[in-house]
Amino acid sequence: MGLEEWLEEKYELTEEHFEVFKNEFMYWVDELGMKGWEFIFKLIELTDARAQCMPGQRGRVVVVCLNTVWEGQEVTEYELRRTGYHEALELFLSKMTQLAQERSVTDADIEEETHNLIRTLENVMWEKSFAERYPKLQPPKKSPKRKK
Repeated sequence: MGLEEWLEEKYELTEEHFEVFKNEFMYWVDELGMKGWEFIFKLIELTDARAQCMPGQRGRVVVVCLNTVWEGQEVTEYELRRTGYHEALELFLSKMTQLAQERSVTDADIEEETHNLIRTLENVMWEKSFAERYPKLQPPKKSPKRKK
């Protein structure tokens, strides 16, 4: 089979595929601590994409779509999960993307969102990595919050 034939091959997605995709997406939403969003999932026909994440920053509603047909890519659990992860990262970076597209964005806006992303990654990735790589070392205990 040549490249052109392979690219023209089409694979229909099922509700079972959709569930795998949604579950992986939501796993990473939880893992990255993205709270406060309302999710709407759709299995629909898309043009030129396997999936799409469309967040609305103001109302905190995100529409997550999975294409009903994949062209040139066999539908496997690995690819479904990888696609769910990819779309979760799209949501994770959505505020930064929005800021980059605005004409009235300030340096302070960009710095604030950059540090928001860094803190999230520190909480998600650093803590786990540190514990795995240095099991004998303990991170410092966090000081108790002061009562007002």
